[in-house]
Amino acid sequence: MLKSVYYHSEAVQDLNDSAAYYEIRRPGMGEIFQKTVLKAEETVARNPKIGVITPFGSGSIRKYHLTRFPFTLFYYEQPDFIWILAIAHDSRKPGYWMTRIK
Repeated sequence: MLKSVYYHSEAVQDLNDSAAYYEIRRPGMGEIFQKTVLKAEETVARNPKIGVITPFGSGSIRKYHLTRFPFTLFYYEQPDFIWILAIAHDSRKPGYWMTRIK
């Protein structure tokens, strides 16, 4: 079953900022980054358990590493949807996005 996917507003900002960065560095790469994120989104929507459980959020948050880019999706699964909390660059401080959990 393909679950609906929703993004925290700051995760949307993560996506937009990173895509803009890649686009400036190399035209067309921002779009490739966005498509890579959408592919990862579809993967976790189809198979939410594919992500590795993290030590964040009492074991309810999973992470899924993007292909081709040094980024990780942090998300948690609800009965009817997936909630993406962050699209985090792998060099960022772990858990910087924890304030997004309510």
